[in-house]
Amino acid sequence: LYWEDADLCARLVRQGWQLAVSKESRVLHHGRPSDISPKQVDDPDRLLWYAWGRERWFQKHRSRFEATTIRVLDFLYAGRLTLRSFFGERHASQRARARAILEAFRLTVRGQAPARRVDDE
Repeated sequence: LYWEDADLCARLVRQGWQLAVSKESRVLHHGRPSDISPKQVDDPDRLLWYAWGRERWFQKHRSRFEATTIRVLDFLYAGRLTLRSFFGERHASQRARARAILEAFRLTVRGQAPARRVDDE
């Protein structure tokens, strides 16, 4: 659900392709729009899928050292968000982000993916 573009680019580069950007190119997105409203930014499902996709991407395309470093930084960030949630005005949002990071790690370790949402099918 997230990180597919980065995954595709990493696989293409590994196969010897060169990546480029064209100002003339246009993308037509079928299905739901990829942009999200401010209310959806903190959606627990979106946060979880993003964190899980990132975890998987680093495991798949980067060295063990880099993947472990990102994981440690994520744990520290989740702890920081949790602590800040007790003092800030966006406490629910920060706790949701911390939970998503930790749940993504748990699912990845177990070789699982987040549950698909009904509206994603």
